[in-house]
This record gives sequence, structure tokens and C-alpha cells, in this order.
Amino acid sequence: MSSKLNLVIEQGTDFYQNIIVEDDNNDPLSANGYSANGSMRKSFQATSSFPIDCTLSTGNLSIEMNAATTSAIPAGRYVYDIKLEKTGETVRLIEGVATVTPAVTR
Repeated sequence: MSSKLNLVIEQGTDFYQNIIVEDDNNDPLSANGYSANGSMRKSFQATSSFPIDCTLSTGNLSIEMNAATTSAIPAGRYVYDIKLEKTGETVRLIEGVATVTPAVTR
């Protein structure tokens, strides 16, 4: 079962969020053999998406988007998820709503 985490992303800025990742015993999850990927869409049915860069290390997941990427995202509410993959197994680790706030200074 995935965890819920809502995000606020400021349009036109670098976005970074570090998330602690634990196994079923509440020990840091080993990153060995795992890869992580994520994306954000305007709705579950939307065909276009915005990638979320993911870096997984033992016990930590870093998700980020650079300023060029967040500048290209229209302000509003989106849905996102982050999945972990390991040989033959895919699990949704985190999901939620991402709110992109509009930039004034360009």
C-alpha cells in the first residue's frame, strides 16, 4: 500500500523533496536492485505527463524537478505517483496531489 504525500511545487524554481523509505520492519530500505520513477499528470486520464526525477539510496528517496521543468508546468493541481521496480515486481511507493503555484517573476 502506498503512502500519501501532497506536494507544493513553486513554478519556475528548483523543486526537491527527500523522503525516508523503510521496509516492513521499519528499517531503512536497501536500494540494491531497485529503481524508482515517477510522473505527474493533470488528471488520472490525462495523456501528457511531467517526469519526476527520482534517486534512490538506502533509506532515502529524493524526488526533484529543475526550474526549466517547473516553468513549463501550468499552475494548478495535479496527481502524481512514485513507483519502485525490482526484477518482476512493481510497487507504488508514494502518491498524492501536487499543487503548482504560479510564478510572478519571470
